[in-house]
Amino acid sequence: MPIKKLVIKVSSTAEQEMLLEEITARVKSTTIRIQSRLNTIEIYIYGTKDMIRAAESEIREIVKYVRGMLTRDFRGLYTYPISHVLSRAGLRVAIPVDLLIQVLEVKGYRAKIEGGSIRTDATVDVVQDLARKISEVYYNLSTSNLAPTAKKLVAYYILAKNYSVEEVDRAVKELSELGLLKEVELPNGEVRVILGKELSSAISTVRELIHGKVSSEGSGKE
Repeated sequence: MPIKKLVIKVSSTAEQEMLLEEITARVKSTTIRIQSRLNTIEIYIYGTKDMIRAAESEIREIVKYVRGMLTRDFRGLYTYPISHVLSRAGLRVAIPVDLLIQVLEVKGYRAKIEGGSIRTDATVDVVQDLARKISEVYYNLSTSNLAPTAKKLVAYYILAKNYSVEEVDRAVKELSELGLLKEVELPNGEVRVILGKELSSAISTVRELIHGKVSSEGSGKE
């Protein structure tokens, strides 16, 4: 049976461990044997030429993926696949990824979504921690009478102000006092809390109101 040997040089224990985990979990198209040494990983791929070619391509993509997560590019940014961040953050409920980007930005990080990945100068631990906190806020708002866009603003405000994820009532009260949230009565008599202005404008207002405090407390890049 044809066999091909790949040798991958690693720069750290973290890189080696993540590569081993990802390769073992993802390469299923053929049989592989892995030997890890101090600074290298040796991979023996067995199968037909097509099977070997497919496995080699998958392994090279995994190497690119792992190094993007652990090493900054020339712009100082890491690359974290969105699926990786969300699956490993331990989310209680789903979150809007664009909100995670906005929270990273108000915390003082550069962040954007690009090609299914989050590009940021924040470490993956920071990104996952913020994702987890946003999810906790959304969970605490799950039975509230807030409209979806109002929930998004409340979550943004809580994270930006470094409030506890349980301080939903406090956030709603303060945003209402700022005129950014308001109550309306629906035709069926139900009271709903909605935005007092368009969402992007409301988020800009919050950012302007707290930016000096956030910066002075160093709540971003600690």
